[in-house]
Amino acid sequence: NVALPSVYARRCLSSIFCNEPKAAFEDANKAINVYPDWPVGYFLRSVISAQNGKATESAGFFKEATLLEQKSMAPN
Repeated sequence: NVALPSVYARRCLSSIFCNEPKAAFEDANKAINVYPDWPVGYFLRSVISAQNGKATESAGFFKEATLLEQKSMAPN
């Protein structure tokens, strides 16, 4: 049984919209754990942190997501 990070990311986004921060937090972390090189999990953690008033934490996750995105777009 292989967990796909996109499943966790979609469910996380749904939890964000349904005002379920704990569930969103857990699914964002699962997405990151399943595929740590995928920036979407970090973007979602950034959103969750910002919604919870954790600006510094949010900025850190956003920076990590941005770096991973740039890395994935760089020519080999």
